[in-house]
Amino acid sequence: SAFVVHQRHYSFPSTTSKFYKTHPSGAVTSNNNIDNKSVFALNICAGSLSNYQKSYPILQMASSSSSSETNSNNNNNTMMRFGKFQIAPSNIFYRTPLSFAIVNLRPIVPGHVLIIPNRIVPRLSQLTSDEYTDLWSTVRTVQNTLEDYYKPGGFNVAIQDGVVAGQSVPHVHVHILPRVDGDFERNDDVYDELESWTPRKGEGKVKRELKVLDDEDRKDRTEEEMKEEAALYRDLIMKCNGNNEGGSDGA
Repeated sequence: SAFVVHQRHYSFPSTTSKFYKTHPSGAVTSNNNIDNKSVFALNICAGSLSNYQKSYPILQMASSSSSSETNSNNNNNTMMRFGKFQIAPSNIFYRTPLSFAIVNLRPIVPGHVLIIPNRIVPRLSQLTSDEYTDLWSTVRTVQNTLEDYYKPGGFNVAIQDGVVAGQSVPHVHVHILPRVDGDFERNDDVYDELESWTPRKGEGKVKRELKVLDDEDRKDRTEEEMKEEAALYRDLIMKCNGNNEGGSDGA
């Protein structure tokens, strides 16, 4: 449905439909039959909502975000989705109510991890304000932990916002890569690597003509290697945050 001020749609009894179809502040988007009662969905400007609530019963209110899938992140043993990929709890080392952090099957450099929002949407602009804030707060927490452990000279913190920007999985994700002097022959080669990165070998991402390592030179890691790395980061975050205050571990 179309977006309005607060991105909400409302269902009203069908007896009011004639009025709302002609009202400039709202537009009927669908008609439905629920429990033998005819109702219709209406997009309405938030500024006019209070007046409508006084005169007409709202049967249902739903956020526009309901059209996207949301991971259930209720406990530390929950498997999470990264796009179409299922991520085992053992590979998740940090969780918040809205985001999670995972180790990488195909890291570009040691410590290359991903931060992902629970809700599966491809673009940053589709995140709510709370989701957006939480995502970058999680990036900061994880980056600080990697800083303490790897003592790198710097980081690449990268996001490919959409397919045309090189996004390999249609689910918002932030790459965090600890960098050390001399890890690439040319410093900018890291961007070529990010451009060609995929979460699994042979995922079929269209590569541009860039000088990158041959695919056979990038070996997938074992599940045990990833599990051990996730456990390491999980313990470090717990120590840094005082028993993981503000988030939950992914064991």
